[in-house]
Amino acid sequence: MKKIKKEKISFQGGSIREMSDDVDSSKLKVEFASDVDIDKLTEGDDDPLFVIVEVMNPQISKNGTRWTNEVMADIARQINENKPDAYMGHLRDEDRAFDSPESQTLWLGASIVEIDGKPRLLAKGYVLPYAENLKKYLKAATLLKKDFGVSVYGLASQQWNESLGAWDIEDFILESIDWARTGAKGTYDTKLLKLTKEQEDNMSTKEEIIAELNEGDLKKYNPDLHAKVAKKIEDGKKEDEATKEMEKINKALEATITEQKKEIAKGIESHVTSELNEKVKNEGARGFIQKMVMSELKSDDTTRELADKAIKSVLESDAGKSLLVEMSKSKKVTVQEAKKKEGEFEGYLEY
Repeated sequence: MKKIKKEKISFQGGSIREMSDDVDSSKLKVEFASDVDIDKLTEGDDDPLFVIVEVMNPQISKNGTRWTNEVMADIARQINENKPDAYMGHLRDEDRAFDSPESQTLWLGASIVEIDGKPRLLAKGYVLPYAENLKKYLKAATLLKKDFGVSVYGLASQQWNESLGAWDIEDFILESIDWARTGAKGTYDTKLLKLTKEQEDNMSTKEEIIAELNEGDLKKYNPDLHAKVAKKIEDGKKEDEATKEMEKINKALEATITEQKKEIAKGIESHVTSELNEKVKNEGARGFIQKMVMSELKSDDTTRELADKAIKSVLESDAGKSLLVEMSKSKKVTVQEAKKKEGEFEGYLEY
């Protein structure tokens, strides 16, 4: 006796998690059904988003249902003719009579394309303008390659295939291709999903997806990365604070050193003044002599020892002795006589 059953069944495909980077994106191209006027449909939508998803490929799913090339072709026909909706998850059977959720996506075309040696049913959908949360999630999930896809839902007549140990689908009436929750996948190798901005199927770049994510999206869809970024920002703030504090310390140290140098310079100048007061009695000559001495002490590392050498050098120089003679009111010795007393500063005290 043949085992036959007729029931609502679903099939989930289009897992983003298994998105293959080496698949030629030009193969992921699906034309809109012939009766779709995409310009009128997207009129007023400033940021239209389209999605191409692998709905299914030939296999026996985890629930024991056998999906064949013939069934796939019939589902593609129904998509092109009926433009089914996509809801966020399937409606419960008990809610179908009265519940009317908002459609998130309209499926506008389908085709079967061979990729990696296997025929795959691809469907192209238009994410409706008000489905902002879905748009953000699709972009984030695509970027992060999350296990998120679609699930076919409809009424099937099935017959048990004893040799294969699976249910053959004799007839399938498609109701919707809904967005399925993460981890609900019941199929194998349904790995292809692509987001496009325009009907020419230009791929959204990784940079574009990242640019449209905000902090809330990052925190929601990748909390680990959000935590790492937050920690780096916090560490950066601490580092900035430490750098600013070090700059304050350095400025204070530089100011202290500058003041110390000023005090040392004042002390040296005071020492020179004191020494010249004893060695040069002529006040007018003393002022010029001091200027000559200080001009030789330009280094920041001047010490009293160097100052004494400068005083001796100036007073013993011809210029210094001539200045003393010229400015002396009572010339008791000549320049020549003064030279003879080189090194005996006591004689200069008479000037």
